[in-house]
Amino acid sequence: GRPTAPEELSNHAALINNIDPNGTTWQLHGPGTMESVAIPPVLSSNHDPVLVAACLAGQGIAIQWPPYVPPFIAILSDWFEEKEVIASDMPWAVAWYANRPSILLPQTIKDFNKLSDYRVLGSAIHGLYLTPVTGNQRLFGDIYKGAYTDWVFLITRPPNIQGFPLQFFTPLPIDGECIIFADRDRWSRRE
Repeated sequence: GRPTAPEELSNHAALINNIDPNGTTWQLHGPGTMESVAIPPVLSSNHDPVLVAACLAGQGIAIQWPPYVPPFIAILSDWFEEKEVIASDMPWAVAWYANRPSILLPQTIKDFNKLSDYRVLGSAIHGLYLTPVTGNQRLFGDIYKGAYTDWVFLITRPPNIQGFPLQFFTPLPIDGECIIFADRDRWSRRE
């Protein structure tokens, strides 16, 4: 099951990036507190695709903080070509961890389409990566009536892709809080 308190983490199988300076002891910060929890890894690797594959196969857990998981962003480099542009609510993370050109989520879908259709950035926008930056907003105040009002049909779950140019999507661990939309299915295994 899903851990509900820090002390429960030591009872779960953990997937650890072995270049993490904290190693198998995670520092968890809360309001006015900090707790160290030793977590025995079932897998330790410095190769992000190995950790992503293990997590997708249900072989362990990862903690989603900051509000993204670098190994899950890094997998985008396997799914998108070097020059393909990805829009995101967190473009710096896509640019850094996936090493792909990324732009901040445009204000409106009309702006998104204009950038993509007219290839303002040198190519069409091939992906849209959304994280808890947009998904964890207050539903009505920040999403329906706020800055993300034009994107509400993609932020809420399940997304409604009708009329949106990127017709394929897949939620990413953990708990589908991050989601990638694309111009084609880029993640299913081809036999």
